[in-house]
Amino acid sequence: MDKDNSLLSATGNNGALPVERHPWAPFMPDNARILIMGTFPPKPNRWRMNFYYPNPTNDFWRIMGIIFYGDPLALYDSDKKEFDLAEIKVLLRREGIAMSDTGHKVRRLRDNASDKFLEIVEPVDLDGLLRSMPGCHVVVTTGEKAAAVIANLTGTGIPRTGEYVDTVYEPLGRELRIWRRLHGLIRSLCSRRLPFIPGCLKQPRMPDSLLHRKPMRGIAQSDIPKM
Repeated sequence: MDKDNSLLSATGNNGALPVERHPWAPFMPDNARILIMGTFPPKPNRWRMNFYYPNPTNDFWRIMGIIFYGDPLALYDSDKKEFDLAEIKVLLRREGIAMSDTGHKVRRLRDNASDKFLEIVEPVDLDGLLRSMPGCHVVVTTGEKAAAVIANLTGTGIPRTGEYVDTVYEPLGRELRIWRRLHGLIRSLCSRRLPFIPGCLKQPRMPDSLLHRKPMRGIAQSDIPKM
């Protein structure tokens, strides 16, 4: 299958713009079975922790709280007004979830973190990631550009939102299921029953403050589980 680079870089002369290297190493617990991949972090002035999805206005960790605990604030420290990194890592290690981004080096074409204005200069070393996680057979991308990068690296098509493609990653001869958006995480965990997941089985009600507000950067409304 021909690879499509149309979503990976922008046209024009961008050589004068600075190249940013990803600030964090991938988070890979020993029992990693699922790899979640975004595109690239926002600028450091938006961080409240040195970890993936560091901006407290991004709903990613709230949705993870809903999935696993039935509570959007389960991973949030209300006193500090930031996410609780220690609890986040406890969750990821317990569930075998790895975190990385698809851009290793990028240029920001605008002064923000919008995928639309990120040029991928060098993608992530997906081969190295998967070799370091022999039990990982599921990749979940959280945005259009991340999905495009993984499609290029695996020679697959870009799945529709909430859908997946199955492939064999040839360098390792490993079967992979590549999901687009967090539907993949929810369905993979629920179908495998790894282990009891309150957010899947109890069907908690989504708070109105999250259900009706405009989605934040990095999260689409379609990512929010329908309760």
